[in-house]
Amino acid sequence: RRAEASARAFLRANMFPFDAPNAATLFDDFSASTSSGVAQATASLALSARTRFGWAASVPRRLFEGYVLPYASVNEARTDWRQLLWEALTPQPWVEALPNTSSVESVAVAVNRNLWGALGNLTGRREAIRFKSDQTPLVYDPLSTI
Repeated sequence: RRAEASARAFLRANMFPFDAPNAATLFDDFSASTSSGVAQATASLALSARTRFGWAASVPRRLFEGYVLPYASVNEARTDWRQLLWEALTPQPWVEALPNTSSVESVAVAVNRNLWGALGNLTGRREAIRFKSDQTPLVYDPLSTI
C-alpha cells in the first residue's frame, strides 16, 4: 500500500536519534501483518482513522505527519497505547456522530470531553477516570492513571 510505504519512510526519516539503536524493534517488519513493532501498530491505526473518519481525512498532511503519525513524542514510552484508545473510542456514538466536516479543534474538544468516561468503562467500574494532580513521581500525566 502506498500510504503505508509513505508512513514508513516518514517515520524512519524522522525517528529520534536515540531511537535508532532500537529501530529493529520499533519497526519490526513493517510490511508484515503480524508485526509487533510499535511504529507499525500506530501507523496502521492512524491510517485507518484517516480512512474511516472524514474529519480525520481532512487533517492537513503536515499536522498528520507531525502529530498523529509518530509512534511517540520525545520521552514518551514506546508502547502501543493507541490500540487501547481505538478500542475505547471508536464504538462510542459521539465519535460516529462527529460530522465529516468537523475541524481539528472541535474533534479535540469532543475527545477531551468524552475520553475519560470511555476509558473508565474499561476498568469495569463504569465511572470516569479522575486525574489527581501533584502525584508525581508515581503518576506523571492523565494517561498514566490507566
